[in-house]
Amino acid sequence: MTRTAQVEAQLSAMAAAADRTNRPASLLNIPLLLVLGALLLAAWEFRDMQAQRAMLRREQERVQKVTLLTEQIAAERKKELNVQTLYPPAPFFGSQVDEIWKSQGITFRESPSVGAVTKADVFVGSPVVRSEVACSVSSEPVESVVAWIQSIQEHEYLKGRVFVSQILLTPLPTGWRAAFRVGLYEPKS
Repeated sequence: MTRTAQVEAQLSAMAAAADRTNRPASLLNIPLLLVLGALLLAAWEFRDMQAQRAMLRREQERVQKVTLLTEQIAAERKKELNVQTLYPPAPFFGSQVDEIWKSQGITFRESPSVGAVTKADVFVGSPVVRSEVACSVSSEPVESVVAWIQSIQEHEYLKGRVFVSQILLTPLPTGWRAAFRVGLYEPKS
């Protein structure tokens, strides 16, 4: 029995079909897809774990900073506050304010009025008082008044401590009327 080419082709096709049914590729594809899915899930979980570790590291650093700051605050609170160092006494504050315009060569037509030093507690029970001196001039050039205030603020014993708490300038036909208060903080005596 001779086989024709057509029969040979049919036999070959049937053999290939039988071979495919004996080795189903779909059974291989399912485990392959499962392995691929597991790898993707593992990669996703690994990435999530890395992000969680980074967040944990940042939180640990933040806790360390807070702990350090808390310790520094506690140490500062234990230190004794020395009011004398922060706000040294100014026993001659009123006379210094009065002498500054003379020593700086600031001229006024009439001598300025410099009041007595007034003291007031900063708050109830405070170890610090606010000392103020009221000053006034009348019918003077505004430049002289400003020069006097600047000289008070730049005086070697008052620089960085004194402040102007109030100022009132009123124009007059012959110059300016100026009333101002300068103050500083000092320990309660």
